[in-house]
Amino acid sequence: MSMLRPALQRLQQSRFVKAYLRALERRPLTTKCTTSGLLMVGADATRQRLEDAEQPYDAPRTARLTAFAILIHAPFLHAYHPIAERLWARYDIRHTVVKVGLDQAFSAPVFLSIFLSFTALAEGLGASGARARGEQQLPLLWRDSLFCWGPAHLVTFNLPIPVRVLWQDVVRLYFGTIMSLRGTARIREDP
Repeated sequence: MSMLRPALQRLQQSRFVKAYLRALERRPLTTKCTTSGLLMVGADATRQRLEDAEQPYDAPRTARLTAFAILIHAPFLHAYHPIAERLWARYDIRHTVVKVGLDQAFSAPVFLSIFLSFTALAEGLGASGARARGEQQLPLLWRDSLFCWGPAHLVTFNLPIPVRVLWQDVVRLYFGTIMSLRGTARIREDP
């Protein structure tokens, strides 16, 4: 992580980053929710274009995913990181790997289950649709999470707590497209 420090110090000198850090100090949760929502809009718009560029843009779908990012994702991470840090407040590589392992083993499955349930319920699929989406998509989304967030969290857990949600939102520009894919997947009917 020491090789990241000079780059982070240069980045902190940019006007945008200074303004963002001031916003985090003044209104941390509002700033994180706004950032998370805006980046989910970008992630879902990208996913929709990747899925089928010929189809018209599905604004209600983006609204559902953005609502999740604003109402659940950012507040969850805002609360989660200080708690996780108090529990595992060491920064060497061994402890970072342990943090990543614990996060992916315990936090990720719960969080991803909530996400899949939220998207199914927001689509009007009801409890049975939420259960079916979870059963069908959770193993895939959890695997995707391990491959994306396993490496990404090696950085996350070495950043200052106030900017962790921003870092995760930047990574979620990619992972959000995967969340969009899994969270809007059609539910397979049993034969």
